[in-house]
Amino acid sequence: MGLTGLLALFIVFIMVLFIIIGISQHKKRDTNRKPSKLAVSALLFQITLLVLFFSEILMIDGQFEVILWWGSVLFGFIAGIREYKNHVIFSLIVIFLSIVITILMLLTVLIASM
Repeated sequence: MGLTGLLALFIVFIMVLFIIIGISQHKKRDTNRKPSKLAVSALLFQITLLVLFFSEILMIDGQFEVILWWGSVLFGFIAGIREYKNHVIFSLIVIFLSIVITILMLLTVLIASM
């Protein structure tokens, strides 16, 4: 099995783990709360970054793009951790997207170094 297959398997494992955690924690907490603007902006920023990356508008070749990429990852992790008490499922989605973006960047770095 190749590296990308192992990473895909790892992503699926994390997704299943987050679904289980989200379902178990969502039933324990108040479900009427709305996610904060920080978490919504982190989610929109990460989705925009992924769309730009896969449409090949955002090429990871300069320092600005790398800073933007890792800034998105850190912003998502921080927003996800801060939002966990208010809205569990939304925070797990933001954290999961941060992990996916991190793995995509590491794959890009590994492919570019070959």
